Amino acid sequence: MGATESKLAFRKNVFQLYEQRGIPAQEHEYWARFYQLPETAEDVFNLFSPKDTRKVRDAAPENLETLISKLITRLSEFLDSEEKPTPETCKQALNCVRTMTRLIPYIFELEKPELEDKLFWSEATIGADVSEVLLSATGSESSEASAARAKVAGEVRGVRLMKTVIGLLFFRGFTIPFTSAQETVGVHYTIWSPGVGASSAPTATREHHTNRTETLRLLLTLLSRSIYVKPAAIVSKFQHRWASVVIHGGSTTGIEKRGVLTLLCSLVNTVCAYDPVGWGIVPYNHMLFTDTQEQLVALSVHTLVALLDVAESNESVGVRSTLSESKSANAYLPGSTKRVTIHAEVLMLFWKLIEANEILTILSAIIYFTLQSRNDPTQVGLSRMCCFLLHNLSQERAFGVQLNTHFDAASAAASGASSIASKQLPVFSSGTWADFLFLSAHAFITTTGGKFSQLSSLHETLLIALANVSPYVKGLSVVAANKLMTLFSAFASPGFMFAAEGHHKYIFYVLEIFNNLLQYQMTGNSPLIYSIVRNKQKFYDLHRLTFEGAQADIQRLRALKAARLQQQQSGGSVPATPLNGDGEEDREEAEAEVSTPGMSEKARGKQRAGSGEASERAGQERNSEAAAAQVAAAVPVVPTFDDKGKFVPTKEWFYYWKAHLPLSVILTLCDTLAPQIEHLCIEKGLNDDRQVLEHLQSGTLVGLLPLPHPIYVRRFFFNEAMRIWFTSYLWGVIFLKSTGTTNPEIVKLCPPIWTGKLCFHRRLSISLTAPILGTQVRLFHVKLSS
Repeated sequence: MGATESKLAFRKNVFQLYEQRGIPAQEHEYWARFYQLPETAEDVFNLFSPKDTRKVRDAAPENLETLISKLITRLSEFLDSEEKPTPETCKQALNCVRTMTRLIPYIFELEKPELEDKLFWSEATIGADVSEVLLSATGSESSEASAARAKVAGEVRGVRLMKTVIGLLFFRGFTIPFTSAQETVGVHYTIWSPGVGASSAPTATREHHTNRTETLRLLLTLLSRSIYVKPAAIVSKFQHRWASVVIHGGSTTGIEKRGVLTLLCSLVNTVCAYDPVGWGIVPYNHMLFTDTQEQLVALSVHTLVALLDVAESNESVGVRSTLSESKSANAYLPGSTKRVTIHAEVLMLFWKLIEANEILTILSAIIYFTLQSRNDPTQVGLSRMCCFLLHNLSQERAFGVQLNTHFDAASAAASGASSIASKQLPVFSSGTWADFLFLSAHAFITTTGGKFSQLSSLHETLLIALANVSPYVKGLSVVAANKLMTLFSAFASPGFMFAAEGHHKYIFYVLEIFNNLLQYQMTGNSPLIYSIVRNKQKFYDLHRLTFEGAQADIQRLRALKAARLQQQQSGGSVPATPLNGDGEEDREEAEAEVSTPGMSEKARGKQRAGSGEASERAGQERNSEAAAAQVAAAVPVVPTFDDKGKFVPTKEWFYYWKAHLPLSVILTLCDTLAPQIEHLCIEKGLNDDRQVLEHLQSGTLVGLLPLPHPIYVRRFFFNEAMRIWFTSYLWGVIFLKSTGTTNPEIVKLCPPIWTGKLCFHRRLSISLTAPILGTQVRLFHVKLSS
């Protein structure tokens, strides 16, 4: 629609659509202008504004119904045509797709679904659509084709539209190229790219990619019904009827199974076959060449994940049923079900998938995105998903065993992700992927803390992942062991433990990591053993800590900070004062390199003096420990909060969880090895930690420590809350990509489906009642301009 007159004619059509009620369906010229006049997607989206769409929806819903019926009928005619598609007919089909993509979001946004039910799912409209098909039949059309079209029109509009969209994705001459002149016209379920299900595929042109992109946008718009549902209804009341047409393939109301499989394989292969480098030998190639396939790949990923999100319980139905039916020989009714004999092949398929799986490459990518997104408030969802993936991977024993692979910085840097991630971590000359994981978790936890950080809740997830893999880690490096001790020092400070209700759980996770490494992999973890022995006083202090002592330590720290602040304001300085319980001091001490010189005679004297003071303090606190044992024997204590909702630690709460601290293994280790190491250093005059490590490696502790406890794996559960979060995050990302917020180049190819700016807010939804230009999304918080 290059001419100004054509654009004005289209705008007059739009005005008439909501100004004149009840426009007859027989005015074919008027309705045809909606798919004949526009030339580009920008024409449709710019000339059919959101304000116009709402006016039509609210003032003349009968005209909106007629328009939708005309657009679906025109697409059906295009699919049923026996002639090869021409540029004009392809343009008309694209305009129908564009107009439907424009209209549907404003039908979905209504709080009550009556209009959607009437337009797409009411059986009362079936007869009207059949009449429309027979009325629009051309004289040259065969009776068989006309009857087939009438039969298809006998379905409700929602099913008919969904089948039409899937058919357009595999229509020869529109989205599938002709490979020979003898090929027939019509829907041919041909996989787009070679890969799963196809060893080869016809070469598609830029025009085919563009048509696939615009058709996938309509399919994604139909699947976006989820974002107009409140979070609480996602897992309870909401039934995704649009996605059910695809998911329930082969049923009387669904798409045939061949079409569903071809769609899924096409989406997967398009993503896997995409090469973002392209002309990689040319610097700044992305500025010289337009990558039209990038949006097609993005839409393929969005559509595939959206379908799997709806069909999460049906993803592995085929494999699960195959394996279960293979065991039917032991059924109570022999022969009642067919026994499938391809179970060996299915298991072999799993074997090859596991064998070819580059899990360490995936791990490096996950860690890369975890570290890169931690400081960006707009990437909180990405950080959460990466941490959840690490938790999910950690529950598998094979993953923990594979972490013992040598970490080659040179080869890992070739992947790109590891090179950037390794720049943000301490340098370790020799180590394993376990060191890489532990150091990455330490970097994330120590840089995303704070009372108001949205990522603080992920610290527990990372600690659980480390605890799950710790029984299989054969040896941590000196740097990783040191950083792990740093986390213990920070978590064991009274100020941190008393700051929130669940902070004491972090101590349990770190102690579990220590115990797993000591009891299952002691031989290769001499750096960790030496680090524990050097910091034995911290474990003794935690074991002897009382509620009164913790409160006094917190008050002392507060007084010191107040004094420092007052001195800074007055321009003075405060002398450094050593503190036994200060988390910051402990953290600085724990982060010291283990490769520094060993304990001198003066240091050993101070350590003995400190031990004597600890013994005196232990004698004074004996009565408090006896009282603590009585409290710990009681039932679990409910945490208390003040009037403002702030957590208030109590003596009962403290002594209940403190009595369950798994410190016995570590205390036994310290009591046994500390005197030996001190005697060794004095007797042989050792002043180098490396000599102490060699001594620990040559010795054995068999029989000294308690028997290993059973390995406890905390599994990742995909509950309702997680389902709501994932669905909202998925569609939030799709929303951003559609609006061009993350990649403006996409908007140049296709205008955004939705309008508005996504706001990253703690709430998942917000009530929007003010007049707005964009669509009203209820699944997550969207800021829209008026």
